Amino acid sequence: MVRAADRGHVPAGAREATSSLRGDRILHEALTIGPDPLHLAMVFNLSHTIANRYAAIAQNLLDDQLDHAAEP
Repeated sequence: MVRAADRGHVPAGAREATSSLRGDRILHEALTIGPDPLHLAMVFNLSHTIANRYAAIAQNLLDDQLDHAAEP
């Protein structure tokens, strides 16, 4: 049985893993749907600043993919 006092305790490694998984999911969404900061902000409840950062990262990755595909 989990006591109420123990519910708030999350091991440090689990926090980083959860944060990393969330970031990966947000970036995957931006790469799949498109780098639309409004969509990211609404779906993941992000601030406009964070949503713009993820959209910019996704756009850079997509541009790099196009550049590599265009090279002979």
